[in-house]
Amino acid sequence: MDQMPESWRVYLGAKLEVLFESEWRCLYGCSSKRPLPRRLIEGLRGCATAYILTAWNPQSVELELEENQRRGRALERDLIELSLQYYVARGSSLDDSYFELGYLVLVNEQYLLPDSIFELAKRYDQAAIYVIRDGILSCVDSNATLWVEMEDLAGLLGT
Repeated sequence: MDQMPESWRVYLGAKLEVLFESEWRCLYGCSSKRPLPRRLIEGLRGCATAYILTAWNPQSVELELEENQRRGRALERDLIELSLQYYVARGSSLDDSYFELGYLVLVNEQYLLPDSIFELAKRYDQAAIYVIRDGILSCVDSNATLWVEMEDLAGLLGT
């Protein structure tokens, strides 16, 4: 933890939500957590690994909203091209004064190597992404060399 970049305090303290059936559902960091819908839980349980990534604000440099939206659409096209199942996701400060939109991506690694997701993170110049594997939420640098476990989501996922 001593070698962790200062910017990681923000990543580790973020609130993570997913847009499901027109409602934001909390995965991490929210003051109150409603149960996740069964279909979302089944999707998270059924995939080998889930990733939360964005194309917004590369290397934490804040861009104009229009540029972030353009980058987000490009990332979505990449996910479609890879035939991945995904949901819109949001990472924000606890008080919602700052947010970035991205995607919760469900991956069955029989069909796609995790390197492909990390390559997307690098393409969009992201310092880190979130990974959910075996029910554990971690923050991972885009080189997949620094992994910081954040929370066991077993209770949230009903496992």
